[in-house]
Amino acid sequence: MRFYEWVSSFLSGQRLSWLYVCYAVPIGLFLILATPPFQTPDSINHFFRAIQISEGHFLSERAGNTSGGPIDESVVGFTDIFFPMAARPAVKFDASMAARAAGRKWGGNKRVVEFPGTAIYPAYAYLPQVVTIGIARAIGVSVPATYRLTCIVDLLVSIALTVAALLLARRTALWIFAVALLPSTLMLYSSVSQEVLLVPVCFLLIAALDRALDERKPVERAPLFGVVLVAVACITARPPYVGLLLLLFCPALVMVRVHNDGPNTDRHYGAERRIVWLFAAVLACSAVIVMSSRSAWAPVPPPRSEAGQIAWLLHNPLEIGRVAWTTLRQNGVFYFESMIGVLGWLDTHMHKDYYRASGVMGLALVAVTLLERRGAVRAIRPADRLIVALALLTSIAMIFGALYVSWTPVGRRVVDGVQGRYFLPLLPLLALLLPARSSSGAESRALEALKVTCVAIVLIFPIYTFTETIEAMLSRFYL
Repeated sequence: MRFYEWVSSFLSGQRLSWLYVCYAVPIGLFLILATPPFQTPDSINHFFRAIQISEGHFLSERAGNTSGGPIDESVVGFTDIFFPMAARPAVKFDASMAARAAGRKWGGNKRVVEFPGTAIYPAYAYLPQVVTIGIARAIGVSVPATYRLTCIVDLLVSIALTVAALLLARRTALWIFAVALLPSTLMLYSSVSQEVLLVPVCFLLIAALDRALDERKPVERAPLFGVVLVAVACITARPPYVGLLLLLFCPALVMVRVHNDGPNTDRHYGAERRIVWLFAAVLACSAVIVMSSRSAWAPVPPPRSEAGQIAWLLHNPLEIGRVAWTTLRQNGVFYFESMIGVLGWLDTHMHKDYYRASGVMGLALVAVTLLERRGAVRAIRPADRLIVALALLTSIAMIFGALYVSWTPVGRRVVDGVQGRYFLPLLPLLALLLPARSSSGAESRALEALKVTCVAIVLIFPIYTFTETIEAMLSRFYL
């Protein structure tokens, strides 16, 4: 088999998924072993929330001026050992930390602690962690070992869901492969976080849309219900992703016409049904969010104020454009770098050359999609691309809008709290926005060679990721 044919063969879901596993497992396990406990964003609060749910407390409660609940004192003491390392690059992991943490058992005494950032998340967002913690406690596993075991299970679950997305996807397969192997994504996969499920489930949702757009088969009620249920799970774990519901309106997603006189294969757009499904999904999301947060919701402290920020925007609507421009101009580089890989508590940067190389890899991804021949994949019509673009832009705008209202001081011209990792689950949608080529002859052979070269860049880039991740982690936490 010629080299070009061999590289092209990895565009099939099965080969690509096997290659993905070969990369993701060793990089993920290295991150678990090399990252000291709780050195990923909000991991302490996520661990507390998972423990709370594993004890049967599906809803958090008010704790002081915020929200949280009672947590085993042994766990709180364990987190206190490593919290001083967070966002402090000068503080390294040492033998005394390991000695203080070793052998800590689950106690029994409880201490009320605050974890407002995660207290409002629905219980099912932590399913892998809850099951692992419950089993580990039942068989007498120590607190530190429970934490590491939870990270390992999270990694395996995330990889399995991503493999399912790769096998389902068409045009988005290589994008899912590349995004799932970025340092930021692998850091989330190998940590304790609700994003362990959120990110790969979003990949699955996009892969299902991709397959449906390619096959153009009528969508029946049962699979539609399943897709909407998955979308609701994603949105309730991160409400700004509500824009994904707009994907229901892609014209290529034709519906099966329902008749009273028996089965029928009539295909139609079904605008009324789509609107009903949209409103049902929004209501379900709202109900879950309200139920999950009502007992634990606490107002943000000054100088932040949700009501005050909304009032300021209503009185100054022309400032929205200025806020958007100023935010992107000031933080655009940070968004890109933290989307690619700023590990730890956003204190562990990769080498600058790595971010430049990531940009080249991204351009290679775009080129592969643009050079895909029509016939290999079905062309996506402009109307479908418009809906995908609206869904993507709406979700991104909601991310900035939600954090501007809830996390940014009133009247500030720059949005606070936005991180690049929030955009990771949405990136594969870009593959559906790009048109495929239609050419033949000598030009086609030249373009095919360029396409294979770009595919090769994407396929070998994770090797660079592994080497840079090793250097960054050792430098930050040990040297």
